[in-house]
Amino acid sequence: MQRILKQLLADLAESRGIPAYLPALACTFLMGVGFSLTMTFMPLFGMQQIGMSSWMLGIFLTVSSMFEVGVSSWIGRLSDRRLNRKTILLAASSAAIIGYSLFAVFENYYTLLIVSITFIALATSVFPQIFAYVRDAATAVNKDADIAISLQRTLFSLSWVVGPLLAPLLIRNRDYSLLFLFVAGLYAVIALIVFVYLVRYDHPSLTGVDLTLAQTKTTQQTGRWLLWVSISAFMIFETSNAMSGIALPLLTTVDLRATDQTVGWLVGLGALLQIPFMLGFGLLAKRYGNTFIMKAAGVFGVLYFVVSSGADTTWQLAACQILNAAYVSIVLGVGLNYCQELIPESPGTATTMYSNATTIGLMLGGFMAGSIGEWMGNRAIFIACATLAGLGLVLINSTSLLSNKKDSMKEAETLT
Repeated sequence: MQRILKQLLADLAESRGIPAYLPALACTFLMGVGFSLTMTFMPLFGMQQIGMSSWMLGIFLTVSSMFEVGVSSWIGRLSDRRLNRKTILLAASSAAIIGYSLFAVFENYYTLLIVSITFIALATSVFPQIFAYVRDAATAVNKDADIAISLQRTLFSLSWVVGPLLAPLLIRNRDYSLLFLFVAGLYAVIALIVFVYLVRYDHPSLTGVDLTLAQTKTTQQTGRWLLWVSISAFMIFETSNAMSGIALPLLTTVDLRATDQTVGWLVGLGALLQIPFMLGFGLLAKRYGNTFIMKAAGVFGVLYFVVSSGADTTWQLAACQILNAAYVSIVLGVGLNYCQELIPESPGTATTMYSNATTIGLMLGGFMAGSIGEWMGNRAIFIACATLAGLGLVLINSTSLLSNKKDSMKEAETLT
């Protein structure tokens, strides 16, 4: 732990001098609190207040995620070619204010779906754009962008501790209106911080680039296979993570008959444990490599999902959060660096693929969790998650073989 704290202080010192870095971190934290509240309690809001079935909830989350992918891709292209990130962050934050305010007012399924695929879809651009802003700012002053973003992700995890702890104050008699108004208020503060403090960068550092993995046709083909297998594994991990995020509140309140406050406590506990794990696995990744740590994520994931599927009490689910924290901290903390390591000459492409894999994982997770929960029950969702985590582990292991093949081809080309 002492070594982790020393490394954290060293990273903070390295990030000094990045323009508007602290305001960007504040935006990240507030955004994370909002995310933790909406993503954790959206399933309960849909089923308890709106009256959605598991199938309707799955459709709602899936369709919403599809539009988020499309809108985020479009916004990403604009940010690289025409609009600067400050303008995009202001527009996305404004959309969040409107969208979540409407969630607090309306209770019609189709009305909320329209709000979700418009205002909320645009609002999700805050996440990739605030991280891209930090990279732009760090690059502009020749600071280590990886360190700056690593600290940013750690603070994002910390926000997931705070958010669920606020839930008992915001949810009254299964009425979620105050929760959504609070989230709208968070985005209002984010918009104010962006407007006052963030700097305009008219020429972002993360521009669109051609994906080139090697010089020859043979190594390029092998490199592409390595990339897509790795991204597929990461997407599978994200899918299982999204499914468990939906299943945990339902298992807690429906199967174990606990309260919404218990859900908030469990989610907050998992997020709290993620912080030391994220810092610790970051150090281990520097020593043993990102691929090795990603393999460990698969192992932790399988264990967490299998044990959680058989939990009969909330304290058992609480103990399982240790495994969950290890799994999530690797997927979220090491995942971005892992993707960027695959194509170091194309960081913009790697970041885009990482973001899209995450969103697609959420989309598939919502659909699969809703379908499985409707027909087989909430515990079956965790069994499906364990299967996916195992598949992801197999794919990550296969990348080692592809990587060795790619290196061998490069050596052979050098000799010839």
